Amino acid sequence: MVKDMNFFTPYQGQKKEQKNKNIYVYSLTGFLAVVILGTLAWNSTS
Repeated sequence: MVKDMNFFTPYQGQKKEQKNKNIYVYSLTGFLAVVILGTLAWNSTS
């Protein structure tokens, strides 16, 4: 929880902030891709 509170602190450099944002975007995209592919696979086998 404390780590989440400190996630967008001003002292972080612009580069690190961008990197954190990229990690968030990629993990979200990957999660959605897994959900979509999982749903397709589930519907195909059912």
